[in-house]
Amino acid sequence: MQSGRCHDQGRRAILPGALDTLENQASVDEILLGQIWLVLGETQRKAGENVRALDTLQRAATSARRLNSLEMRARSH
Repeated sequence: MQSGRCHDQGRRAILPGALDTLENQASVDEILLGQIWLVLGETQRKAGENVRALDTLQRAATSARRLNSLEMRARSH
C-alpha cells in the first residue's frame, strides 16, 4: 500500500509540469494532454484533493469533448 501512495505523490508532483510543457507547445497533442489531465485528476481524487480533482477532471472532459472521446468523457465524470 505504501508504494502506491508514493507513486500517487510522484504523479501529483510531476504531472502539472508535464501539462505546462504540453500546453505551451505550438502543436499540442490533445490526446496526450487529455490523458494526463485524467491521470492527474484521478490521482488528486484518491489523495482527497477533491476541489483540485474536480477542476482537473473538468479540463479532461473539455479535452474529451474536443476529441469526441467517449471513453475519456466517461472517465472524467
